[in-house]
Amino acid sequence: MAAARALVAKAKTLFQQKKYEEARGELDKVVVLMPEDTNAVQFRSLALFAEGLFEQAASDAYDSFKLGNSWNWDALMDVYADDRDTYQQHLRALEATVKAESTVPGHFLLAYHYLVLNHLEHGEKHLQNVLELRPEEELSQQLLAVVQDLQKQDDGQTASR
Repeated sequence: MAAARALVAKAKTLFQQKKYEEARGELDKVVVLMPEDTNAVQFRSLALFAEGLFEQAASDAYDSFKLGNSWNWDALMDVYADDRDTYQQHLRALEATVKAESTVPGHFLLAYHYLVLNHLEHGEKHLQNVLELRPEEELSQQLLAVVQDLQKQDDGQTASR
């Protein structure tokens, strides 16, 4: 849909200008037009993350996993225009918030970002923290099983070298 693509392009420009709230406003429109578009949902999660609205960002990250998709480092850096310092500042703010107050959304969002960064051990740790706080949380159980399987595969490949 051309209208949605134009909104995403505008949101990306705004995001890269560090106008995160305005970017999120454009992404809200995209998600209304295309609620099943995991890229739009993840991009909005990233805008919320950049704004420090971690609980809402976690909700969108959760929805993107439920829809069956997650970004990788390259997709993340495309939105950040390779501004690793700004991304790291946002991630450090989330880490400090979770350290100060251990919450399900905070740990889930950290797990999401660590998985995007391919830091499986850190992602696993935060998924386990989610499950300590909410043992019945099914998506986190499923993600944890996938992460642990990936780590076993990595360990097996390392051992066979």
